[in-house]
Amino acid sequence: WDTNAATAGSGNAAGTWDSGTNWSTDSTGASATTAWVDGESAVFSAGTDGTGGYTVTLAGTISTPSILVEEAGAKTIAGGTINIGGGTITTAAAGTGNTFTISSILAGSGGLTVAANGDMSDTGGGAGGMLVLSGASTFTGDVTLTSGLVRFNSSFGDSANKIILNGGGLLDNNLNLTSTRNIEVGASGGTIRLYGSATTNLNGSISNASGVLSASLKHTDGGTLRLGGSGAGYTGTFTNARGNIQLVTTNWAGMDLVNTDGSTFTVVSTGDTTIKSLTSDRDVQIPSGGRLNISSGNYTAADGAGM
Repeated sequence: WDTNAATAGSGNAAGTWDSGTNWSTDSTGASATTAWVDGESAVFSAGTDGTGGYTVTLAGTISTPSILVEEAGAKTIAGGTINIGGGTITTAAAGTGNTFTISSILAGSGGLTVAANGDMSDTGGGAGGMLVLSGASTFTGDVTLTSGLVRFNSSFGDSANKIILNGGGLLDNNLNLTSTRNIEVGASGGTIRLYGSATTNLNGSISNASGVLSASLKHTDGGTLRLGGSGAGYTGTFTNARGNIQLVTTNWAGMDLVNTDGSTFTVVSTGDTTIKSLTSDRDVQIPSGGRLNISSGNYTAADGAGM
């Protein structure tokens, strides 16, 4: 991305993607600019000056295998359609405090791999950075998140697409969202981050990705996370690092639940709810008529924990 002709750097300015000469094949931006060429990789931006907040606009349809962000800043890609199925979006450099938004339609087949920006720490770091995919995307294939945070209600394409958390995570920034998409957890684990007053419902299934024998999933920052889908395919650790965790459905027999820094763990069902093990120094709430089955027999409670 280069809006200032042969002057070094990108110009740090808005412009149109698919018309005009806002692109350069020179990574420093010191050469003459040219028009976009379909099939090339899109890099934001030439030089190192592209740190501002601006909007890049499309009017038609372009094709690219990848979008790479190299500098910090809250930017937007808007309008038109981007054929990027089977490709990658990398916004990690946008920073933990900035929101990078793509409101263009994402199309194609073969899924999408995303390395986003955003704070993955247990506390959330007080930073609100994330990637938002807000267009009416149509691409098919699973979405793999390898780093950073993507907003929960982003458009993840076709309704059959799964979300694979493999180092990355999802963020509910106090929107009280409900997701019915199925989630798989890869070898690098996953994060669910909620702002302090958010109540988030995960009503799709949560399971291990193919080949993963012991998964690792973490709830960070705050809010109340409600697991309302099937947990029958999940084997591994679930760490409630902050906030509240509620099991709405009953079969989590392969899950080792760790709640040592979070808040309350609540069993919602009045029937039998099964987990593999529980380590907790926080309160556990079980409704009248309900029962928590700990299948391995391991329940470790520190002083002050109640049930």
